[in-house]
Amino acid sequence: MSIRTINSTEAQNNFGRLLDDVTERGVCYLVQRFGKVKAAIIPLDDFRRLVGPGTPAAQLLRETGPAYSLGQPQTDDDVRSLIDLESVE
Repeated sequence: MSIRTINSTEAQNNFGRLLDDVTERGVCYLVQRFGKVKAAIIPLDDFRRLVGPGTPAAQLLRETGPAYSLGQPQTDDDVRSLIDLESVE
């Protein structure tokens, strides 16, 4: 597994290429903003293991994470459905 750092502007400007690296080559990206790591972009299989439905980490993230209006909130059942659909493709 390769881990790379990328600043948020570069990630935004090259998001398609970044997704290709993650999905096709298993590269993990640490996204930096103002010199500090703010997020990680990881392959879906890694996400499934770490915070898939029913894991303690999923519950913890739901309880401690801030509420944003960007994106749609997902229940455990929603996430399970999305992840299961992705594995079929």
